[in-house]
Amino acid sequence: MLGSVFFRKTFLLLPVAFLCRLPHAPAATVIADDVIIRDSGTSIAIGFDAFSGENFGSDTMRLKENNLRIHFDDTSDGGGFPANDWRIVINNTAQNGGEYFVIEDATAEDSNNANIDDSPIGNLFRVDAGNSNNALFVEANSGYLGLGIDNPVVDIHVVRGEDPSIRLDQDNSSGFTPQAWDVVSDDESFSIRDATAATMPFLIRPDSPDRSLVVGSGAEPSSGNVLIGDRPGVTDPQASLHVFRPNGTNKVLVEETDTTTDVERSTLELKKPAGGEIRFNDAASGKVWDVGARAAESWGASVADAAGDEFTVRKDGTVTAGAGGAPVFTLTPTGSLTIAGAFAEPSDRALKEAFREVDPEQILDTLSGLRIVKWRFEEDPEDLFHIGPMAQDFRAAFALGDDPRSIASVDAGGIALVAVKGIELGADDLDRKLDRLDTATLSAGAKLESIRRRLDTLENPPPHRAGMADEPTPDAQ
Repeated sequence: MLGSVFFRKTFLLLPVAFLCRLPHAPAATVIADDVIIRDSGTSIAIGFDAFSGENFGSDTMRLKENNLRIHFDDTSDGGGFPANDWRIVINNTAQNGGEYFVIEDATAEDSNNANIDDSPIGNLFRVDAGNSNNALFVEANSGYLGLGIDNPVVDIHVVRGEDPSIRLDQDNSSGFTPQAWDVVSDDESFSIRDATAATMPFLIRPDSPDRSLVVGSGAEPSSGNVLIGDRPGVTDPQASLHVFRPNGTNKVLVEETDTTTDVERSTLELKKPAGGEIRFNDAASGKVWDVGARAAESWGASVADAAGDEFTVRKDGTVTAGAGGAPVFTLTPTGSLTIAGAFAEPSDRALKEAFREVDPEQILDTLSGLRIVKWRFEEDPEDLFHIGPMAQDFRAAFALGDDPRSIASVDAGGIALVAVKGIELGADDLDRKLDRLDTATLSAGAKLESIRRRLDTLENPPPHRAGMADEPTPDAQ
């Protein structure tokens, strides 16, 4: 930077470069440095219609001509730097055109060869002239949005003299069927209206009783449950549909009056207090099922007037099932399950994916390091024991299943089968090693026998023929 250009009682403050057309100047004047304007009451006017002696009032900057635009041109040229251009547009340039304030995405508008005067492309924010006071108001600190009010008290606060509404309108721009919904408040009701079908599927009248309709919280077991009526002391519904009235008029009736159509129909009857049952009554066939409390502190389901329940849940948590009260299925409170038939888990190839080969020897090696002990469940009798690993150790060793506190039988069985295969492979390898050892042993025995014969030869040489060793040769004489 060569320095700064400094004016007192002049007309511009720009951070890097200043370009303006001076009156009667044949070309633009470029000042390639900072320009600073500093004095009390200093203002700047830009535009063909600005004149000497302009009355600025409290304005610091004034744009004054018949076509008003401010363009923000980001000259970044790639490398991951943002480069989008923006424009502030004031009013349509055509005769009888719209009067508005617009913030425009200039890059989008220019790339589509659109004109802000006749196209919405790039038009991100628009305020038309003549709007009511506080048409859009954002409260300080809270960030509350007011529409028609300057002191919103909730996140979105809408004020209107008649029928304040919010419309949710899906058009077909994304290929989906158009559908519009209105949320409307007036002196007669709060309603949700199907604007497309011109219907009102949901309506609440003023002065409705407190908590007339309550939908349960997201936590189980009340998730999605519905409470009709304000039940003192109950914050969430206690059943899928919880209907409360304190005056003895509470009743739920499902009624079908058509007697000409031959279709299956049923009714739901709640009877209180005797029996505490729900009765399913097929009037056409005479079949009746009773479901409810039993004298032996249990809950059961049975054909009406039958000798025993086909399905029973006892107070202690025991669950049994079986025709005529003879159980073929028993689930104890401690989780033990007994069935009269075979238990089968699905193992169809068509239900599986992501197949991977396993190394039996590696599984066997991992299994050998797994701690397996004798134990009993906390709720079991003192003389009832089991043998097996801890679920946490099993999961840490083999990374199977989705619950670190349980072991699926399919996983335990699979590990056992792979371990057996690993033992078989180990046995085969041991047989091969023994065969090689037998061969080596035979070879070593043969070599030892050869050495033994040589030693015998050295220790017991064969006898010499008489006279041959002591007779001198003719040369020696």
